[in-house]
Amino acid sequence: MKTAFLVIAMFMVFGICNITYSADNYALNFGGTKDYVKCGTNNLPEGTSERTVEAWFKTEYAGDALKQILSYGAPGTFGGMFGLMTRHRNLSFTQWGADLTGQTIISDGKWHHAAISYNGKEHTMYLDGKEETKGNPQPFNTVLNNCTIGCWYIADNNLGEFFEGTIDEARIWKFAKTQEQIKEDMMKALIGNEPDLVSYWNFNEGKGKLLADLTTSDNDGELVGAPEWVEGAPVESAEVSTVGKLAITWGRVKGK
Repeated sequence: MKTAFLVIAMFMVFGICNITYSADNYALNFGGTKDYVKCGTNNLPEGTSERTVEAWFKTEYAGDALKQILSYGAPGTFGGMFGLMTRHRNLSFTQWGADLTGQTIISDGKWHHAAISYNGKEHTMYLDGKEETKGNPQPFNTVLNNCTIGCWYIADNNLGEFFEGTIDEARIWKFAKTQEQIKEDMMKALIGNEPDLVSYWNFNEGKGKLLADLTTSDNDGELVGAPEWVEGAPVESAEVSTVGKLAITWGRVKGK
């Protein structure tokens, strides 16, 4: 009887969790010319402080133009920017004037996870949880300004490097994540209150012109142009995570 009561109680608790978190999974598709999201910059890491920036993306673009995924700082100021982008057929990281570029082809129309981590000494770029390249391009002094998804942005609507493809699950942390930490989190949706997470956009609105930052930084994004809501990256939603935990617990109960 105690076991049956425990299982029923678990179903009730996890059922409430399933109501709390939506199973909808969306992303934004950008056309490569005028589409982007303009976000706030509250609490974002600046200067030479540690940080990690990550996002899911997919693209078929393999031309010569650079395409920004997620960036902030001061484009046009040498060393003043911090951004993930695609360069030709590869993933790249820019500080504006000093870059790192990987070798793996990513212009295949498939979902990929990108991350750049800075630990106070060097930058390490990861693709799909694997180390792609590392180095310490100098100088490096990020200016706290202009956070955008899908392009870089300078004041007075000076824009460039519009992304052509789909972006989802953008995250900014105020510490340098290790490869193990990146692999652990990349396939899972977050809540927004994780330690040292300073901005998190899960793209699950599915409609409208607002892209909500789920952290207390409130760096909500405004959709500009006509990015299209589409199916999201292959991350495990909060609802699925809950069910998974229930299955594990139920298995343990049955085993006793």
